[in-house]
Amino acid sequence: MRFSFDELYEDVVSKNDTAFAPHEETEETEAEEEYTFIGDPADGIQLKLPKYQNVIDDIDGNKSDLANAGSLDDIVEPAIAMMLSSLNLMLERNTVPHLGSVSSAKMDSYKATHPITGSKDVVDEVSSSHVQLVNNSLETVWNDTINSVAATNQSLYKSIKERKKREAEEKKRKELEAKQKAEAEEKRKRELEIKQREQQELERKKQEEKLKREQEEKKAAALKLQKEKQEQEQNKLKQVKERTNFEEIESMFLKYKGMIQTIKSEIVEPVKKDATLKKTLAQHKRKINPKFGQLTNSTQQLSAITNELTSLVDQTKANPLAYKWILNFISKAIVSQAESEARVKPESALPLGKLAINLLAKYPELKELLLARFIKKCPFIIGYSCNIDTEEGRSRMGWKRQSNNKWEEDTSYDERMGGMVTLFAVITRLPLPPEYIQTQQHPFPISWSWRMLARIANTPKQLLTNTHFVALACWWEAAARELSYAYNKQAFKLLEAVSADLTALVADMKFVGAARLRIINEEWHSTNNLVSFPEMTA
Repeated sequence: MRFSFDELYEDVVSKNDTAFAPHEETEETEAEEEYTFIGDPADGIQLKLPKYQNVIDDIDGNKSDLANAGSLDDIVEPAIAMMLSSLNLMLERNTVPHLGSVSSAKMDSYKATHPITGSKDVVDEVSSSHVQLVNNSLETVWNDTINSVAATNQSLYKSIKERKKREAEEKKRKELEAKQKAEAEEKRKRELEIKQREQQELERKKQEEKLKREQEEKKAAALKLQKEKQEQEQNKLKQVKERTNFEEIESMFLKYKGMIQTIKSEIVEPVKKDATLKKTLAQHKRKINPKFGQLTNSTQQLSAITNELTSLVDQTKANPLAYKWILNFISKAIVSQAESEARVKPESALPLGKLAINLLAKYPELKELLLARFIKKCPFIIGYSCNIDTEEGRSRMGWKRQSNNKWEEDTSYDERMGGMVTLFAVITRLPLPPEYIQTQQHPFPISWSWRMLARIANTPKQLLTNTHFVALACWWEAAARELSYAYNKQAFKLLEAVSADLTALVADMKFVGAARLRIINEEWHSTNNLVSFPEMTA
């Protein structure tokens, strides 16, 4: 510990110099000014030494202010006081050695032998040994005090340093323990999570294996049941097929297929050769063609269009060739409209079907022409089927070639067939106009629908395609309800045969149309109701 007396004295002198300056201090400020601080608090250690005070204890222990004392004579023995007054020493009260009290007799004896004439004379008479003794005593006391303070401060410094070191080590130890504890906890959690995941995975695998076994058992049972049902259905269908004459069906198909060629040679070609007739019929054609696109769900609109068409047809009756040509054109337009519009909007087949039945009733010759057009484009309406693995087979079943000379897509083909079957089903379930009921027979009664369903149901499995079931589903939505009205329980048996038995027969083929028909069957049984198109408005 290194410091000088000048530092201590300088604080005391500074304090004495400012003692008489006017100022106001708080108790806290006054308490702080009673000490000298050595060192920077930022270093962690600061020495706090008491400053010199102008207060001393008298012999009786009372405190007195040195600033108010008359002289040193009032405090210490006269000789000592005279000697101290000549020294420029400013010490704290606690550092002045206690010299003890001087008796009055001794003081009187000293004064008798050593008269005091002045402070300077007294000092001169004091022997150098006395001065040296006092100086040594004061220095010894001072050094002891300083050494004691230094030792105390050094001990305090060391204690603080060691305490801070211990605190730092303790903090580091706690942080390490906390870190180790956190790592251990994290490790425990990870191990627990891994264990839980492994347990869950094990449970999941057990459940999957159990579910798989159950599904396999159910699948095996379902396959067994399905096989039994298929065998039953095959036996049923075999019995029915024995009553279906497929040769007759093909003969009918070829008859109307050939009629198309007859129409071309006997009607179309002759009109092309007659320029005047061709021009007249072209004008009629331009007037007739838009009418089919103007049909709506309104009966009033239907009546207006029917009148306009019959007027145009009647104008050609005087010429048999023109009359046949215009009816052939109308038949083509009816089928074409179903092929394009009813495929996307099935309910549009209702006003188109009513227009067709009106024209069929008024012009009986239209029946054969319309049937020929239907069979050419959609042989499903008569229950005809053949193998489509050949060019001839696809051509017979109404497939179209695209611009690149490739066959059309399956989806497009299914939609076209569905639209034409929908129209044909509507025609079979509609009644004749009231004015013709008593005088004419229906050209395509509901029996045609029965025949179509029965023939498709009897078709050999190897000839069945997805389109067969698309056609059946489209027919169902258009005429199943009216078929039940006409044939009652027998109709229900036929509906069940095509929607359940026939679809079960091809379950392994995964036909989308069969799945749709199966859903229709389930809805029918769940609601006990057969739904059809909404009726037209006035």
